[in-house]
Amino acid sequence: MAELLITKQAAARRQVNAAVRILFSGEDVLAVHTIVSAAHNVLTDIDNKGGKTALNLYADTLTELQKSYPGIPLPPDVMNFKLWLQERNRSGANFLKHADRDTGKALDQSSLSTDHLILEACGIYRNLGLELSHEMNVFGRWHLAVYPSQEQDRIITKSGDVSELTRDEQLDFGMFLLENVGGR
Repeated sequence: MAELLITKQAAARRQVNAAVRILFSGEDVLAVHTIVSAAHNVLTDIDNKGGKTALNLYADTLTELQKSYPGIPLPPDVMNFKLWLQERNRSGANFLKHADRDTGKALDQSSLSTDHLILEACGIYRNLGLELSHEMNVFGRWHLAVYPSQEQDRIITKSGDVSELTRDEQLDFGMFLLENVGGR
């Protein structure tokens, strides 16, 4: 039997792609979170090998901004970005894969921020100089429509503004994009 070797980057790509497809199909968000957490951890480890990570650069920049301009109000979660990332990983990914110390603990599923974790994994993947997959590109556009920060990010469908649709309708829209937008 021939060996089938796969790189860490290729494994992470496949995991992110699977997470996007599973998310848009409406499957259990805990499964999606577990898969994308694994990919995110691999990508973060690879990114850490290259020196200063994109996420750490972002956090350091915000910290320096606060030092230089102490009057600028920054949200507390931004100032504690690194701690927030560590806590998110502890509360989400670690909860879903370990039970040695906290067998009686419960998780608030709404605290997972799975959509943002997928986007972050895509960003790290891209920052590593790797080409985004079809799923990653579609997810990025979907994320902008669901969480618009500017007016031009909005997508209006026959059902209305995607950011104002129900979660199920948003996921259906994501699947529509995945199946109908070029790149396949």
